[in-house]
Amino acid sequence: MSIHVAILKREYLRMVLSGQKTVESRLAKVRCPPFEKVVAGERLFFKASGGPFMATAIADEVYDYADQTPAQIDALCEQW
Repeated sequence: MSIHVAILKREYLRMVLSGQKTVESRLAKVRCPPFEKVVAGERLFFKASGGPFMATAIADEVYDYADQTPAQIDALCEQW
């Protein structure tokens, strides 16, 4: 099992911890980790940008999308 660290700005991390934010996305033009590296059931560690580790969680569902157009990304934003 892999170790996954999600580094977030403090404001987003606070939203995760409060339950206000339940989905995290990583957008990049180049496919690099964590793309296709995280699977459901694996542990995630949440770290504040420039700060300490603040939380841990188990990934419930993971979706990987490649080669999305701007319209498709907008649709995903609406969906989630």
